[in-house]
Formats: sequence, C-alpha cells, structure tokens
Amino acid sequence: HTLDVSAGTYAEDVLVDKELTIRGPNHSIDPCSGMRVPEAIVVPKTKDIASTVLFYIDANTDDVTIVGFTMDGDNPSLTSGFSSTNGADIDAAEAVATYETGVDNLVVKNNIIKNLSYFGVTHYDYPAGVASTGHEISNNKFLDLGTYDAGSGISFWGGGVLLYNNGYAHVHDNCMTNVRIGVQTGNYYRANPGAGTYQRIEDNTMSVRRRGIFHNLFYSSASPYTLDDNTITAVDHASEIYWDGILVSSHQGVSSTTSNNDIDGTLVPAKTSEGLEVWNVRSTAPAIISGGTVTGVDIGLFVNNYEGYASDAGEGAHTTVSGLVATDCPIGAK
Repeated sequence: HTLDVSAGTYAEDVLVDKELTIRGPNHSIDPCSGMRVPEAIVVPKTKDIASTVLFYIDANTDDVTIVGFTMDGDNPSLTSGFSSTNGADIDAAEAVATYETGVDNLVVKNNIIKNLSYFGVTHYDYPAGVASTGHEISNNKFLDLGTYDAGSGISFWGGGVLLYNNGYAHVHDNCMTNVRIGVQTGNYYRANPGAGTYQRIEDNTMSVRRRGIFHNLFYSSASPYTLDDNTITAVDHASEIYWDGILVSSHQGVSSTTSNNDIDGTLVPAKTSEGLEVWNVRSTAPAIISGGTVTGVDIGLFVNNYEGYASDAGEGAHTTVSGLVATDCPIGAK
C-alpha cells in the first residue's frame, strides 16, 4: 500500500512494521537539484538525543519506501539542551533506522534530513548473521548532523549513512553539507544475496568535518563494494584534529574498488590531512584505486599498517594505484 502525507508538521516517532510506501508531497523532487513544494515535516515526538528515531523499521519488514519528506531532529516544542554545529537543539539520533535481522529492500529517497546526533539513515543488522540486500539511499539532502556536546553521550558522530553487518545498498546521488562522516560501512562477512548494484557508493557530494567515506572491515565471504565518482570536500571545525577523504581499512581477502573520486581538503590546512588512506589490507586482495583527484591535503595517498593502534596490522597494507592525480599535497604519497 501507499500512504500519502500532506504538507504540514508532524511530531511522530513512527514504527513501520509492514510493507509500505510512505510518500510526502516531494516524493518525486530531488532536494539537491529541484524546486520543492510545501513540505511534510516530521519532527521527534520523544526527546532523546541518543536514541529517538523518526522512522524505525521493525524486524522482518521488507519493501519499505520513505520518500519526499523533511526529517528534522529539532522539534521547537522540545528542548534537549544539546546543540548541533549550526545552533539547532538536537532532540533525536536518527531519521530512518533499523537494528533488526531480515530487513530487505529499504528505500529512502528525495528527503531532506537534518539536525540529528548519530546518522541520518542506519541499516544495522542485529543480531548479525543474515545478509540483506536491495537497499537504496538516494537523492537525499543531509544537513548539519552531529554534536560536540560531551554531556550528550553521543558526541563526535553525525554521519549521513551507516551500513553495518552485511547490509548491501546502493548509496547514490545524495548531497551532504556539514556532516562529520558521509558514509560508513562495517563488519561484512556474508555475500550479497542480491544483485551487484546493491554494493555501490557513487555520485554523492559530501562536505565533511572528519571523513567522507569510512569503508571498514570486510572479510570471509563478503562481496566487494565500489566507491565511484564521489566528490568530497573538507569543512573546518575546531573540535576535529584530523581529516581524510576516504579510508579503506581492515579488508581481508576482499578487494574494494575506489575510482574517479575527487577529494579536496583545502579548507583544513592546519590539520593533519590525507586524501586516500589504506590500512590493514591483505596482499591477497589489495585495494584498487584508479583515477580521481586529491588536492589540498598533507598526504595525497597514505598506505600504512600502523596508525596509533596497539600493534601493527599483521598483513600490512596493500593497494594497486593507477591514474590518481594529487596536487598541492606536500608529501604526495607515503
């Protein structure tokens, strides 16, 4: 079924427990490029900066589509006392999330997502063990995510998309402004049960305070992702010490591909900064880097097996590189 929602403001913590398309007035209009009509704005009903979710997808609920809304974690009628970097009072952690097993075909598209403490969209299979597929997160505008208020219990987060425990997705054509992390993946060890389309992160634009893409922890039977044609630029923030565009880390026998990404760290000249970093990737399946540009960082490409952890990565770090152009990077590659 399809549920059409009219323009207006709704204070709701929504639980979706059946196959359903939920459509706001802008379900066909990309907020990154189109002219929007009056919005259906969803704000949190419950004030909890660490756990409130605006749309929660319940266990074993496939084929949910959420399109055409503004999801705002700042409800003017609530006061958490914890602020975003833009001064908004954050009352919620996530816009769309599931922490359940067996959720396939989640589509989040054409939404404006802002003023949240944790991630805009989270697919976290829990308990881990069943790979999911068919997820599409596309054409969303993510704005002003994360807080640095230590008392919140959830400072130093604020990301666009989190995919964890074998959730295979196509993340594309999103625009992200003033987020701490653009896209983060982690703990993949089962193969994609669906099509290869659902293991791509591509054509996104991200302005980030800490990192564009954190592509982490793929091993065993995991299917490799492709990170392609993303544009990542730096946002300076006093609470951040380091900055990097893309980090590929802890890939053991799974060879990711990073191609034609453009990374610009010019706006964080006072920080330690890297364009692309490869850490703890085995020689049997090196990370593949091809094309793209890096500019305005200390190190254009950093391949290393130790970065402040308790011990060296036993397998070192391995990558094959071709066609990458680094400019205004004093160290170049290391």
